[in-house]
Amino acid sequence: MDEVTASKLIAYHYENDIHPLILAHCDYSLEVGKGTDFKYNFLAMERQLVDRFIEGKPLVVFKDNQFTFSQDAFSFDLFARLHQKIPQVDLSANISRQIISELHDLTDVHRILSVVNILVGFAVSGAADGEKLMSDYIHVTLKMSEDSGLKSPKANQLCKLKHLQSFWRILTVEKNRQLVLKNQVCPYRTNVISITN
Repeated sequence: MDEVTASKLIAYHYENDIHPLILAHCDYSLEVGKGTDFKYNFLAMERQLVDRFIEGKPLVVFKDNQFTFSQDAFSFDLFARLHQKIPQVDLSANISRQIISELHDLTDVHRILSVVNILVGFAVSGAADGEKLMSDYIHVTLKMSEDSGLKSPKANQLCKLKHLQSFWRILTVEKNRQLVLKNQVCPYRTNVISITN
């Protein structure tokens, strides 16, 4: 936008430029008992607007400088590598709702999210089977303590390593929802990112 000068922009004053243009292309008639009837010649008005304000002006293209937060880039890269190792599958909406209904405490959501972040890191760096239950991977493979579980009977029963990305999303959204309900934080200041397969 640095190269754009005032002469390249469309500038007008309503009272001096637009209002007279509208009146010049307005036909009105007054009939007794019916009042005033207005008819506008929009085609002629459009031609005059183009001739007077737009013709001869260059097309200004706005270029948006995009940036990515380093944590978002790291998370995106991590999930991209996870998807290469273990093709990810979304949990159904019904299962997602059941899992969320079992998570009432924000502290539990934070703990589970921490465990899932650990799982993602290990799944990316080592050999892992997408069909293995997350709870088995936590307690048998990684030998984490019992209090490091998923806290949701439905998640323990159904969530496999192939659901890591979906489960992470569910937990992140639930964490932000609970934070907003408690007026603790704006969810847009967290590390939620859109992850596409």
